[in-house]
Amino acid sequence: MFSSSVISGEDDDVVATETTMARAITPTERHAFARDGYVVLRRFYTEDDIARLNAALAAAPLPTVDEVGRQLARDSFIWRRSPDVASFACDPLLGEAAAALLGVGGVRLIHDVLLEKSRAHVPTEWHRDRDFWSMTSGGAITMWIPLGPTPRSMGPLRYARRSHLARSTAPLRRIFKLAIPARFAVASYDLAVGDVVAHHYETLHSAGRNRTETTRRAFAIHFMDADATFVESSGAGHREHAARCDWNLIADGAHFPNEIAPLVFLARSASKPVALSESCS
Repeated sequence: MFSSSVISGEDDDVVATETTMARAITPTERHAFARDGYVVLRRFYTEDDIARLNAALAAAPLPTVDEVGRQLARDSFIWRRSPDVASFACDPLLGEAAAALLGVGGVRLIHDVLLEKSRAHVPTEWHRDRDFWSMTSGGAITMWIPLGPTPRSMGPLRYARRSHLARSTAPLRRIFKLAIPARFAVASYDLAVGDVVAHHYETLHSAGRNRTETTRRAFAIHFMDADATFVESSGAGHREHAARCDWNLIADGAHFPNEIAPLVFLARSASKPVALSESCS
């Protein structure tokens, strides 16, 4: 279940440990992501991969502060507390898939988050991730991984198809959110263990109510273009996220350092690849 690959750099060959059996992205999946702003990656992982991820999450030290809201409960930055979770979030195979979908040469980890939605939680409002991540780059992407069978009755993510093409920087007003189902084709999917849904950070998405008695659990991993630079912003979402991710320690216009945003994947054609062992440990 574990394998390794050699990535050649200018100075030495470094070995990057691959944690999963994640498969490669197909041309059809790349086209769908560029066209729609999201893509469902069927059987991206094996059931054994997801079982191992569930075990790593269960064994991870508890957070200092629980993040429980009306829409869901979440636990972020688990990779900082658990080497086993870090090895999954920083798996080069996953990073390579994220880079292929974004069309960039490499990706850095923004953060990970465990998401739990019970029957008591209200639907998740429409939003886009770019309103929380202030950067200039080739973009960012979320890999949303269900931790068990997730039919639409459990309230998985739903997407406003092709909304990423608008490239709007205007705040999402409530009246606009109410009009999203009329302006875009909205899609949601039944997901099996091993499936992953990837979406662009410009894509509008939300989640319905969990209508079952089983808590919906998912693990989301957020990546950005490896060449991203930090941009200071006065936006409330940007400021909150910068403080939580330590981005407020980065100078305006500077590239993200490995200790804050680990380099997960860099293409073999890049001049100085950095392995998982150097950047995400």
